[in-house]
Amino acid sequence: MLESFEEVSVTSAVAAHDAVSAELGIRVLNVDLIDRLYERYGASTDSLKLFLREAVEQAGTYATFDSNETGKTAIPGRDDMFTTHTFVVPRSEKHPQFAEQIADYLQEAAQPRVGRSAKEVLHSTNRSNEIVILNVASSFPLRYLGQLTYLREDYQNKIGTEKGQIALHLEGDGSVLPKLYHETDATEVRPYLLLAEALGLLDRVEDERGKEVYEYVIRDQRGRPINRVDLGATLVDAETNVDPGLADRLKRAVSDQLQDEKYMPHAARDELQTKVDDRCRAIESASRNRDISRWWDASRKTEQLLKLV
Repeated sequence: MLESFEEVSVTSAVAAHDAVSAELGIRVLNVDLIDRLYERYGASTDSLKLFLREAVEQAGTYATFDSNETGKTAIPGRDDMFTTHTFVVPRSEKHPQFAEQIADYLQEAAQPRVGRSAKEVLHSTNRSNEIVILNVASSFPLRYLGQLTYLREDYQNKIGTEKGQIALHLEGDGSVLPKLYHETDATEVRPYLLLAEALGLLDRVEDERGKEVYEYVIRDQRGRPINRVDLGATLVDAETNVDPGLADRLKRAVSDQLQDEKYMPHAARDELQTKVDDRCRAIESASRNRDISRWWDASRKTEQLLKLV
């Protein structure tokens, strides 16, 4: 009985649609999507590319990823995420060449946000009214997931209490377990903070209170800003405000910048080291007799990074 009801409903809906379409000259059901796209974009390749690029960018994945963690690799030089982009494009008897163009432009628009990717196009013969865009991200560490940020904060709040430790681990504090997140100590961060400032990677801006602070802009692979991080008023503040994810980003940004041709000459790198030493002197001057030997140690480390020693 249910099947009969469904058959009658489908038949009635199609009949009603056909009657309205005949009167208004507009169809909604059983529309050939390739024909529609050809009518709208057949004469403008640029407009078609823009439409398809926006569609691919909006497709994304159901999971969200933490921009502070993505791209941090356990093994240098190896990508820890793989994305498969699959496009199902209907075949077209009227416009076969245009359908192939669409498939090519979809693949061109598919760029992985992180890591490497593979692309494939499948052709359908019985679904002319739709183009399917399917993205599957795999082979990434659990810490990449944006949802873990909340869980991590909740864990850190609970682990500091005796009741929390019992609830989370029953015995011990979990320190014997493998670390989910990379941990970076300040000793590793300081040389890269000094070089980041010397290279102009850190901005001096006014915060909401009108106070000057260091700001680092996190950008995607196309150079578009996705987040701005307030590091504090001084580099001394910054060393405590840089989390492991940001530390890795700074390291990569500094390393990438040093690969630029203008920093290849010894004189250019020596000038960077001079800026680093000047900053260390400024920190020493403002320290009021406090021990800042850690910053001079960092300066000696920058010499090694700049290959001056």
